[in-house]
Amino acid sequence: MFRRHKTFNILYLLILLLNVYALSVQNQLLKMVAMPLIGTSLMFYLILKTKIEDAFQKLIFIGVVFSLAGDVQSLFTTGSQFYFLTALLATLASYLFYSAAFYLDFSRSASKPKRIGNIFLFILFVVNVVFFITADRNLGEFKVPVMAYLSMMALMVALSGYRYKRVNQISFKLIFTGSFAFVISDLCIGFYMFIEEQDIMMMCYLLTYLVALYLVVMGTIVRKLIRNAS
Repeated sequence: MFRRHKTFNILYLLILLLNVYALSVQNQLLKMVAMPLIGTSLMFYLILKTKIEDAFQKLIFIGVVFSLAGDVQSLFTTGSQFYFLTALLATLASYLFYSAAFYLDFSRSASKPKRIGNIFLFILFVVNVVFFITADRNLGEFKVPVMAYLSMMALMVALSGYRYKRVNQISFKLIFTGSFAFVISDLCIGFYMFIEEQDIMMMCYLLTYLVALYLVVMGTIVRKLIRNAS
């Protein structure tokens, strides 16, 4: 699968390395160039490969647009709660659109197995409660937005798990792994913002975010519905 996207993969790897370098040297100007390239490159590649013809692709595309908006807002979060909140809301909106896309696949065969989604919904409920309790004293006015954000994130992963046996295996694996990578990314940035400012957490956030968005888009490109499967 990855060989068919060799040129884009090389380009995306360069974007990844550029973002990692910008973060490691704390070059704000370079960050402002590199960060928007993540969403922009994936948006154009999704258009190129799918033409955005069906509802699933449209929802994912809109989700990537909101992810890009969140990335741009995050560039201005230093010393500003307003920009952090708008970045949080933009990313929350992206998860809403991803979830809506995943629900489309689930709703076409709602009677098929739901075990994977249910298991991860429970796991993430526990993880989110632990994070919320740990970070509670530092959340301040962000308690409600963060609670909504964590809930939406858990629902998104569960819905990606509900796609099992409803779409082809490669699309399921890519999108499910990507959704879970979003969880790791969000927990890292949450740890950095509300628990302890450790630089390694920012690097972990960046890398897992880059991987997550890539996998979701690639899973959309290769997606095929399974019909009349048990």
